[in-house]
Amino acid sequence: MPQIKKSYTEVTVPLSKMTFTPDVPSAALGANEYNIGENVETDVRGIRSALGELEILGTVPGTPTYITGGYRQSDYIPGTVDDAHRFWFIVATDAGNWYANNGVSGWLDITPIAATGFTKVGYSQAINITDSWNGTVPIFNDTVNAPFFWPDEPGAPKLVLYKQNIPPKGISNITVGTGTCTITVSNAYTTVPFAAGDKILITNINNFFNGTFTVVSATTTTITYTAVPGAAYTAGGTVSAAYTWNYNPNWQSLTAGFVRLYSTPNVGNILVAGNLTVVPQRNLLCNVTSGSAVIACTNATADLVGSTVIGLGIPLGATVTSVSVGTSVTINVNATATNTGITVSFGLTTLERYPTTIAWSQAFGINQAPQTWEPTNLNVAN
Repeated sequence: MPQIKKSYTEVTVPLSKMTFTPDVPSAALGANEYNIGENVETDVRGIRSALGELEILGTVPGTPTYITGGYRQSDYIPGTVDDAHRFWFIVATDAGNWYANNGVSGWLDITPIAATGFTKVGYSQAINITDSWNGTVPIFNDTVNAPFFWPDEPGAPKLVLYKQNIPPKGISNITVGTGTCTITVSNAYTTVPFAAGDKILITNINNFFNGTFTVVSATTTTITYTAVPGAAYTAGGTVSAAYTWNYNPNWQSLTAGFVRLYSTPNVGNILVAGNLTVVPQRNLLCNVTSGSAVIACTNATADLVGSTVIGLGIPLGATVTSVSVGTSVTINVNATATNTGITVSFGLTTLERYPTTIAWSQAFGINQAPQTWEPTNLNVAN
């Protein structure tokens, strides 16, 4: 009978009598001493070789505070099939940056575009981030922004943030250009509604124009987006944010404490968010003067102190520092444009909190994110 070769090399010195002396040169070691060991395992019988470790991901650019992972259908390099690298690690850092890595791409910055409304204020090691993977599409909630998701598209798209309080608008005209089209809305937005990279949804025209498109630029009256419709615009239509989280005109912002995905055989997938916090909004007609921090508002009230301010010519992040009741408010920065008789929105400091949930009103398919959320069963705020 042939002798079976042992998988380890026996030692004659009992391991209990061996000592680890890392500071002794190898030439000076005794029979029962060792000063280094690499890729070995030991037990009461002896020493044998073992597999080592190989780094598969580089160092995360920052201090991670959250990590998840999952499979995606799309390839990192568009048009190149790479089935071996469809699993992606996703990391958020305590600085508010988001990265993704599939083992060959390196750490790709997928942080939502700041101009689309994403804020990093509030990120720390203590932030509570939750996620739900709907097939190959992860949907995230960080408690300081509206929920956002990573679309399953070729390449390395940025995370897409759901929009806050952007109402649908009627379309009065669409000018077809070379590679882009420009919408003129029937009535102006209060502030510029979209930034480059945002997604819009066009409906109620025809198959040449209906669909979801990427914004190139926008003003309060026009939206330029990437498209080649192949036909001339006729009439009608509606434009709205492709992914809407909060469209209550009385809420300036809405955030959630968590998100959860539920799947039912008869309904489909329902994404639910809970522990809601609402920033109530008050809209006033005001006059804004370029270079001045004073905004004339005849209906100004004392409770506007500390509120966030949104309006034409008012810099992002402006807050009210003082109020002259019935006359004006003063903000912490100077206005950048002069506008008379415009609607200015004040986000009040008295927050409303709802312990129950909101959910999207209809089921949505696998490997996609819901387009619209709809509040339901809200308890009285506390």
